[in-house]
Amino acid sequence: MYTANEIRQKIEALDAKIESGVTTTSVDGTTVTISIAELRQERDRLVSMSDQYRKRRPTSASIYLG
Repeated sequence: MYTANEIRQKIEALDAKIESGVTTTSVDGTTVTISIAELRQERDRLVSMSDQYRKRRPTSASIYLG
């Protein structure tokens, strides 16, 4: 499970990749093709995970019961 900060960092990294518009890269003769649609899907998944952190209710340990 990722922390909220790790999720935020991953979203920012994906945003940078999406905004750059680069779809292929080559390293040492190996070409890698990146799908912008898949990057957007991953970003959406991480955003929904981030939303879950904000919607959590307090645990019973943090509630004064008497």
